Amino acid sequence: MIERWRSGEPGEWGIYHLTAQGETSWFGFAQAIGEHLRQQGKACAELEQIPSSAYPTPARRPLNSRLDCSRLQQQWHVSQPQWQDALRECLAQQH
Repeated sequence: MIERWRSGEPGEWGIYHLTAQGETSWFGFAQAIGEHLRQQGKACAELEQIPSSAYPTPARRPLNSRLDCSRLQQQWHVSQPQWQDALRECLAQQH
């Protein structure tokens, strides 16, 4: 992106979101990590899904906080892998 910008081909200015493709919840993310641990023969705590309302925080949280990365793809032709693939790659690097 920086090279394109320096060469005089900037995309539109503004806010862009950059995250892996797909969507999940924190629970789904933790489940995927737990599944990886079990497949490796490692112990994993039993997970219990709870609604956000059961975990109060000082700040109000939106019901839908998914990031839309389509503008980054359209303007800069940048796309990320699916979150499951990125997670597998990250976990494969762990010892």
